[in-house]
Amino acid sequence: MPHPPSVTLTQEERAALERFVHRGKANARTLTRARILLKSAEGWSTAALAEAFDGSEATVTNARRRFAQGAGGCPARSNPAAPPQRPLRLADGSSHGCRV
Repeated sequence: MPHPPSVTLTQEERAALERFVHRGKANARTLTRARILLKSAEGWSTAALAEAFDGSEATVTNARRRFAQGAGGCPARSNPAAPPQRPLRLADGSSHGCRV
């Protein structure tokens, strides 16, 4: 099996994901994907992530792959077939590429 793409987050992406997780207003699957991306950026292995989040290695690999394919720091955009949604508004009034 090929090695999953590495995850490198910008400070803005990391901050957006951390706020997203902290709010906790999304479904469990989406929050888990966000947590996977955060821990992947810290260097956690696929096996360690699968064990920590009580999931499969395929789930971790898919989350990393979707991020690398352009879902950006937004786990909610991991399904390209999903209909567009409203942009996430940050506290300063600006919007982030993540749509919720």
